[in-house]
Amino acid sequence: LNAIARAGSGALVIAGERGTFLRSRDGGVTWTSKRLPYEGSMFGVLSWQDDHILVYGLRGNVYESRDLGDSWTRVETGITTSLMGGYALENGGAVLVGANGAILTRANADAPFTANAFETATGETPLLSGVLPVDGAGYLVIGDTGAHLYRPQGRRNTKPPQRPARPVRPLRRDPGLRQPAARPHHLHRHHRGDDVLRQPAQGGRRLQEAGA
Repeated sequence: LNAIARAGSGALVIAGERGTFLRSRDGGVTWTSKRLPYEGSMFGVLSWQDDHILVYGLRGNVYESRDLGDSWTRVETGITTSLMGGYALENGGAVLVGANGAILTRANADAPFTANAFETATGETPLLSGVLPVDGAGYLVIGDTGAHLYRPQGRRNTKPPQRPARPVRPLRRDPGLRQPAARPHHLHRHHRGDDVLRQPAQGGRRLQEAGA
């Protein structure tokens, strides 16, 4: 069993593996087992007013019922990738998300689904598993690459805004600190292997030669 929802009539419905569908009209005290027209797995179920429900799942399969599963209508999606998450909008509208960045939207129950592919800023098409509408910004989608904002109609898709990083201030040199003393320029270092010799400047050498 993969998903549960409460219909507008108060009835409970469950969708699961291999075409499994269960419903209860007494708050879950007793359940009636039904079979879906599709024998594959269903990963989610949405509900609206009365007994209007919709199930979605493997390979882009979507089925809709207006009598709590007594009869089903196959809904065309135009895709063959699995659908993993969804959200019910007003008047039978819906948004579904799934593998390869798939996003399906419809405005109401009478409108067909429109398929789009979500891409991250780096060009990835993630496996999407959940979606929520965001006022004035489109949809917040989550998946294996994190959370992102999906903006329909070609708007830029971004990650949710984050708190800006605090600026790094350059270090200031304390004027009271003493600077290291400069090396005396009259001493010269000469390296011969591992030995270090110190010799006086040229003026001192001339005095030694004159005294000799």
